[in-house]
Amino acid sequence: MLERNTQTMHAQLSQFANPLNGALHGPVVGHIWNLSSLAGRAALNGEITRQAAIVAYMDDYRLMAWLRSRPRRCAVAAKARARKRDDEPIMAME
Repeated sequence: MLERNTQTMHAQLSQFANPLNGALHGPVVGHIWNLSSLAGRAALNGEITRQAAIVAYMDDYRLMAWLRSRPRRCAVAAKARARKRDDEPIMAME
């Protein structure tokens, strides 16, 4: 799941890495992520991969937290239903 999320995020983030993006033409960024050189493109790809992995980890942790809290919610609901059944009057059959 982590790999799939990383690949999905990489695809989404990489669509903004093109020569038309003005943020990549800044004086500091232009030296590090120069799209006209192979090293610059590799550095930009590495940064995109790093950020995609961070987002994928966050999504996976969010899913794990949701799954972890789910049994607790079900247990609380089951206890509430049991309490409600205990409070109901018992009808005698004749």
